[in-house]
Amino acid sequence: MNNLQQLIMVALDTKGDMSGYDLCKLLKAKTNNSHQQVYRELAKLNDAGYVSYTDIPQSGKPDIKLYHSNAFAPTKVVILPTDFSKTNGMYSLAQADLVNGTDLCSEYLKEAKALEEKYLNKINP
Repeated sequence: MNNLQQLIMVALDTKGDMSGYDLCKLLKAKTNNSHQQVYRELAKLNDAGYVSYTDIPQSGKPDIKLYHSNAFAPTKVVILPTDFSKTNGMYSLAQADLVNGTDLCSEYLKEAKALEEKYLNKINP
């Protein structure tokens, strides 16, 4: 299971059933994944049996797919300090935020952007 799939599972397990649209909004705020990426991974998780969905009809609009988790995701997030690259770190922090109700992801992004700007200014004064 890749990072985004794990994050989707944690979101569904901690937040409960969600539409694909609501799930995309939640994850975009944490990881900046596109709707296309989230829906693609939801389809893979559905094919593998990890999630399922219920169609909720709407008049004049496409049906809403309400996704449910069929598997229990771990609620203890393990962050390996030796593998804290931007990508893995962001997904680990996003999982921790969802499970613990924190906002570590935003703090990390602010600090990472400040550090990046510091070194870019040294390279291009």
